[in-house]
Amino acid sequence: MDDAVSPEAARQWLLETFPAAWEDFPFGPGTRTFKNARGKLFALMTDEAPGAFRITMKLGRDAADEALVLPFVSIAPYVGRHGWVTVQVEQPPEWELAQEWVARSWELVSNARHRPKR
Repeated sequence: MDDAVSPEAARQWLLETFPAAWEDFPFGPGTRTFKNARGKLFALMTDEAPGAFRITMKLGRDAADEALVLPFVSIAPYVGRHGWVTVQVEQPPEWELAQEWVARSWELVSNARHRPKR
């Protein structure tokens, strides 16, 4: 897999691109979560094989439905009904698209207003 994006390079990009982003491991060492300054999750990453990884992000329901036509995109476990998708990154074009979507996820999560309790 030439020109593959390494999981470490993806991790660095996530931490350097988004202001006050930080990394956490609430699900164990194989799953990295990335949160904004308020502690809101905007991306989750798991290493697969060398040079491949999965990254999960929030797109919103409509955008997620559109993204699911791509063969390397799937509904995210547990949170898919809320517009989260998972991208299997094995080639640079998949990573480029995932980067755009992670930026959207950051915006959605960072701009979300607190909903009143019912």
